Amino acid sequence: MPEPIRESVFVRRLGAAAAAGWWTFLVAVLVVIVQSIAYMSVAHYEAGRTWLADMMGMDWGTLRDFICEFILVMRMIVLVMLLGCIFLSLWARRLRRMGDA
Repeated sequence: MPEPIRESVFVRRLGAAAAAGWWTFLVAVLVVIVQSIAYMSVAHYEAGRTWLADMMGMDWGTLRDFICEFILVMRMIVLVMLLGCIFLSLWARRLRRMGDA
């Protein structure tokens, strides 16, 4: 006889995956915020710009474009993570509700 959906191992693991996804999402958002603040603090001062450009071996315009594109890609990855977390959470909730009925 099949196990009820509410008590199944799959539903518990799905809920755990959703919770882990939300924690990972939180850490990723914090990383993107710290990166953005670090970029703004370096880009604001001329000495920081020249120091970073010299350290990376690029001119400031190319480095600025590279950093902006990197932050944009990170934000897109975080958006995909958000969609995955929402999907897992809604799926786990629906399976638990199906088990209650």
